[in-house]
Amino acid sequence: KTRDLLWDVIILATAAATLMMNVVGLLYGITIVLPHLLYIPVVIAAYRYPRWGWIIAGAIGAVYFLTTVLIIGSTASLIAEALVRTGVMIVIGWLVGWLTLLLRDQEDLYQGLFDHSEGGSILIKDTGTTRTIEAINWKAANLLHRNTKDLAGASLSTIWDGNDEQEFFTRLSREGAVYATETSILLPDGKPFIVLVSAAPLPKKKVILTFVDITSRVRAEQALKTANDKLNLLSRI
Repeated sequence: KTRDLLWDVIILATAAATLMMNVVGLLYGITIVLPHLLYIPVVIAAYRYPRWGWIIAGAIGAVYFLTTVLIIGSTASLIAEALVRTGVMIVIGWLVGWLTLLLRDQEDLYQGLFDHSEGGSILIKDTGTTRTIEAINWKAANLLHRNTKDLAGASLSTIWDGNDEQEFFTRLSREGAVYATETSILLPDGKPFIVLVSAAPLPKKKVILTFVDITSRVRAEQALKTANDKLNLLSRI
């Protein structure tokens, strides 16, 4: 609620300030530069309230237009300019709102995939020297026997052996993406469990890491191999 109130205050303050500056400008005959400042509250409002952006822009434009008519009077060219600017504000408000809705739909899609994936997902900030966990989904936290809040901001080395981690990220840097690589991840008690891990780089030096637990499968394969070895030994005897 505090954040919403802050946005509203910013919108109202910038709208009031830019409209007041335009009133002063009209009184002193400045009609070219100052009207462009009105796009600031229009863009902010359309970003904050994308479905209502064009309406808020229209309200700001209407106040500007009426102010222009009251101060300038019947100067046809200036009134026409004010009317065109009002139309441009509405178009900008609609366009910014539409683009914001598209962006938020994409964000919701990827956030939903990240949060509700059945595989463990970890978002990592990779500076080249340090790798920090920025976000982790519920599945990864569950597999790691940890809390998502405890891992956020932690070093990746807290859950991954340093040598294996460095080798993996060296390969990632060389190949651009890594898929289904077997490695060991550490539990809080220090015991490892085996996973298949994949990773791909993202903008702003970030990496998305996904993994699935294959410990049971690997142990079953090892048990089967041991049994086969014993059977082969018995058959030779």
